[in-house]
Amino acid sequence: MTKEEFIKTGLCEQYVLGLTTLEESKTVEEMLLAYPELKNNCVKLEGCIEKYARAHAIPPPVNLKKSVLTKVNEIEALERATKNNIWVPKRLVYAVAASLVGLLVFSFSTWGGKSKVESEMAILSADFQQFQEDCKQLENDKIIYASQNSFLKDLSTTHIHLRGKNNYLAIAYWNENKENAYLKLENLPAPPAGKTYQMWADIDNQMVDMGVVEFDVRKMISIPHMANATSLNITLEDEGGSDHPDVSQLKVSGVI
Repeated sequence: MTKEEFIKTGLCEQYVLGLTTLEESKTVEEMLLAYPELKNNCVKLEGCIEKYARAHAIPPPVNLKKSVLTKVNEIEALERATKNNIWVPKRLVYAVAASLVGLLVFSFSTWGGKSKVESEMAILSADFQQFQEDCKQLENDKIIYASQNSFLKDLSTTHIHLRGKNNYLAIAYWNENKENAYLKLENLPAPPAGKTYQMWADIDNQMVDMGVVEFDVRKMISIPHMANATSLNITLEDEGGSDHPDVSQLKVSGVI
């Protein structure tokens, strides 16, 4: 095998990393003996791998650094004492490989640490974005509450109590001048699965649909203001609402 053919095999790289078989290691050592100038290629390879490892690795502990330096000193001393100028005996190759593997381990550790940091940054970024959205929602809620508070304090706003069986109660806040209205579900239970609350206005003895009522006992619900309505009624209907009220499922009712 020529020197050029040997370089193309990649055995030198594997040898430095301790990944060659016994037969391959023997071949490498024979080539190093036959071509001492291959030492330069191996030195360059070692330098490249070490630079890559150090570029991606966290600083190793002091004891590891001391151990690696000791191995390097041993190699230099043995090189000076080697009569045939063979670059690296097999035993020392393993030592160098172990050092490089150590650096690579740190590289992987750093990569894992980097991934962890990036993951945590992504979580923090998502949390911060959610925080901004929450702040925006709180600001919007503040504006809504201020508007509702002003509406409730208006002297033209009347409170219509809608009552039913089991002491069910809902309160409609009705303002003819502003043509605006809100509903507060005080103690109505959550509608059963497949059912929904629907509101109706009695206008000229006709039950006019005011829409499906969002079930939320915690807040005031905006409802349409119906001119000339004489009463307000809430029934339990099939999910999606109905064109006609099921009077047998009338839950609460109140006169305006």
